[in-house]
Amino acid sequence: MPSATFDSNVYISALVFRKKALDLLDLAIEQGVEIAISDEIVEETIRVLREKFHWSDERLEEAHATISSITRHVAPTERLDVVKSDPDDNKIVECASQRVPIILLPGIRTFFPLVHTERHK
Repeated sequence: MPSATFDSNVYISALVFRKKALDLLDLAIEQGVEIAISDEIVEETIRVLREKFHWSDERLEEAHATISSITRHVAPTERLDVVKSDPDDNKIVECASQRVPIILLPGIRTFFPLVHTERHK
C-alpha cells in the first residue's frame, strides 16, 4: 500500500480553507494511500489552529478526531537532521521514514520519493 506523510500546513489548509489541500487528502484516501502522522505533526496542527485561527477547544477536538480518522499514527524512532533549510520540517521526514512514502512539504506542489535514510537502503 502506498504511504504518504503531509506537513501540518496541509491539514490546516484542509480544515480552514478546504480547496486544494482537502482535494489532496480526498485523493489520497480514494487512491488507498495510507497517510502516516506523528504526534509532533498533530500537535503542531492543533497549536496553529488554536493560536493563529483561535479555534475553540470543541472545534480542536473535532479537528483532532477528523485527522485521526483518516491517518495512521506512527512513532518515529530516530531523530533526523536532513532538512537544512527548515529544521522544523525534519519531523515530517522522521514520520515518513517509518514507511517508504511520498512526502509533501509546504510550498512543494509535486510528490517525490523520500531519500531513504541509511536503515532503509
